[in-house]
Amino acid sequence: MEKEADLLPLGSVVRLNNGTSKLVVTGRLPLYQEDGDIQGYFEYVAALHPVGMTDSRVAYFNNRDIAEVIFRGYEDEADLKYKEQYISSLNHGGLPYKQLDVRVVLCSKY
Repeated sequence: MEKEADLLPLGSVVRLNNGTSKLVVTGRLPLYQEDGDIQGYFEYVAALHPVGMTDSRVAYFNNRDIAEVIFRGYEDEADLKYKEQYISSLNHGGLPYKQLDVRVVLCSKY
């Protein structure tokens, strides 16, 4: 059975399950490290809206953690190709790291 995945484009704005704040997607498929060791990956990394990127406010999450897509970011052919490569990887053995559960790093709550 083939897997489906809809990776949101960069710049998308979302609200997470049980969350009230808006997050702006700033990266996709980041590897997450603790103490220098790669623990796995998430589908997204995001910054708090309207603050943006700071060293102390980063959220990692996956599609299943999204309650609402408030705004969908810019997509072009390069973006669609990136998404196709991700789906192909999932359908042919996956990525070399495990997918992790939602985390907020150095922040109280999003």
